[in-house]
Amino acid sequence: MKGFKFKNRFTFTIILYTIVSMTTPLTALTVEEYIQEYLYCYEDSCPSNAMLDDFYENNLDTAIVINVDAYHKAVEASDNKSVYWFGKRILTRLLLEKGDLLALENFAKFHLTFMKGTSYEPGAYLHLSYCYDIFNLPEQDITCIQEAYRLAKINKDTSQSLKALSYLAGAYFDLKDTTSVINVFTEALSEYEPTSNYSQYALMHFWDIYRIKLNLMAGTSNYKDELMKFKNKPYFYRLDNYAYTEIKIINLQHSTLLGENNLSTSIDELFMEIQRLNTPWYTKFYLKGWLYDIILKSPIHFFSKKKWDLLLPNMLEDVKKSQYDSKIKYFELLILKYEELNNKDLAFQLSKELNQIQSEANQKKSSMLVTTRVDLFDKLENLKNKLEVTELKNNRLNKTVSWAMFCIFLLVFICVVLFKFYRYYLNVELKLKGLNHSLELKNQNIDDKNQILEQFSFTIAHDFAEPIRSIKNTLSFIDKGILSKAETEEMIESSFKSIDFLNTLIGDFLIYSKSCYLNSSRKLQPLTNAVELAEINLREYSFDLAILTALPQMHHSQSDMVSVFQNLIKNSIKYCPSNRKPVIEIEVSNTENWYQIRLKDNGLGIPEDKLVSIFSPFSRLQPKGTVKGSGLGLSIIQNIIDKYDGFIVASNNKDVGATFTISLPTHLFEQDENTIFKKKNKMISRLIASK
Repeated sequence: MKGFKFKNRFTFTIILYTIVSMTTPLTALTVEEYIQEYLYCYEDSCPSNAMLDDFYENNLDTAIVINVDAYHKAVEASDNKSVYWFGKRILTRLLLEKGDLLALENFAKFHLTFMKGTSYEPGAYLHLSYCYDIFNLPEQDITCIQEAYRLAKINKDTSQSLKALSYLAGAYFDLKDTTSVINVFTEALSEYEPTSNYSQYALMHFWDIYRIKLNLMAGTSNYKDELMKFKNKPYFYRLDNYAYTEIKIINLQHSTLLGENNLSTSIDELFMEIQRLNTPWYTKFYLKGWLYDIILKSPIHFFSKKKWDLLLPNMLEDVKKSQYDSKIKYFELLILKYEELNNKDLAFQLSKELNQIQSEANQKKSSMLVTTRVDLFDKLENLKNKLEVTELKNNRLNKTVSWAMFCIFLLVFICVVLFKFYRYYLNVELKLKGLNHSLELKNQNIDDKNQILEQFSFTIAHDFAEPIRSIKNTLSFIDKGILSKAETEEMIESSFKSIDFLNTLIGDFLIYSKSCYLNSSRKLQPLTNAVELAEINLREYSFDLAILTALPQMHHSQSDMVSVFQNLIKNSIKYCPSNRKPVIEIEVSNTENWYQIRLKDNGLGIPEDKLVSIFSPFSRLQPKGTVKGSGLGLSIIQNIIDKYDGFIVASNNKDVGATFTISLPTHLFEQDENTIFKKKNKMISRLIASK
């Protein structure tokens, strides 16, 4: 019986294929070329291109028939792998693009029965959840993800479990359900925190979950601590370049939420970095969409009018290629932005296009509703015919059926209206939650800045008052003439020391302020020069400095790096026992993505509970007065390293002393021709392998 059904189905698909092929206009890509080049290229190894997208747009019904036919052949051959991938394409590309939810759900039920009990079943549920997400049906989306996660746990498939958790975190994030997002993250961290045995595939799914947590914390005072904690994980360096780019985008979002006007150069660099990524087109489209969202929600003064004129048309071109929900969202943001820029004509033109898009979508939904109603009419007519055959047919029954039909239509209409009102209510509620969250972030930002101002005020009042009081007393005693000559000279020498301390404190405040807000010009120059200048500036101290490996050339401002090395060396000298001569060693190593500069000393080391807090302003390892200094040195270093998209961590040595490790992106450093040649060969080999 099963085989008979399949034969009939194949006959139907062949006839349908012939009819559609005769009636559908073809693009530059013919049906035969599509079957030969793209039909069996289904494991994401066959990238999308303009010809293929054009084929699907103009020959969607033909593509559905061809793929359904291939799907049924794979079912008959018991080729689960091919069934899985054809099912994915039919669901997430073809039926989704057609916008027919009823047909999509019917095929999904059929598809899931063949995937049941196989290792591909969790993935099939995730594909269906993706479709529900696009149709904006969060309850069905979450139900499918939870079922996929349950099956993946039974199969002990770590990669699929992490993928399901990443989908679940994303669904809750879209619903602004912060508590559920944190619960998902906690489960992922307790059950699946990466180890050395984790594959790159599983590791990136874990990053997808962590990325959502960082998104939630962007704009808060705890964001940098959470990011630093993640960067200290041993598996951080195994992430793909795609993840590092996402971190930079989250950093940009964090800066924007804090109101920092540093977007212009960062945006250009990030767009170029996205283009250089060796990732599929849809990944680049997603990252660019994220940047567009940040740009369009930024105040106008963050960019010049010329910059807006360059950015907005490029955004519009990409937005027109996006899916319905994203297209509506970005169109609305673009209209608001053009109105803010006083470009009323273009805003009006975009409003007309938006109305056209919504009108076409409504017509499509209406046609689907009409189809559903026609099916309902057919069923009612069949029921009516059966009643006519029986002896129970009479006028009273006909009236009852008529009333039943009227009530059904009335009930459907009421349900549709209620559903519309419910959706509207949810949207309003979500917008209110978003506004409340934005206000909370702004209040938190104000509180943080007030705390820093209070700390600065306290330091100025306390640290400046003491030397000024000492100088005042000295002048008072000299004026009264009650001191001997020796006492006078001693008091004057003490006053000079107080003045030197004030100069040091004022200088540190100025350097700290510059490190927070000023971006100095950079050029390619040797790091050796910066180390030598730092050594010259510290010639009053007795210490040994050893450079164990050759220092590379780097795009940097010499004043920045001199300040970094000078403060690190001075810190090592200050915290070295008096009976031991300070010895500082500098060495450099590099990986594919990072250069690491390590500065090792033989000092007192750092208490374990202060390895992170030492980079906060006014932080001291010992009680005030024990070691001279303002407590701003390490904060200055961290601010400078942050401007170079790097980070610094401290750790204790096994024997004595501590090591400070500075990690900087490789693109800041000069690369020789052999290295560049090897990277080009590696990229070419990857492109050949993907084809």
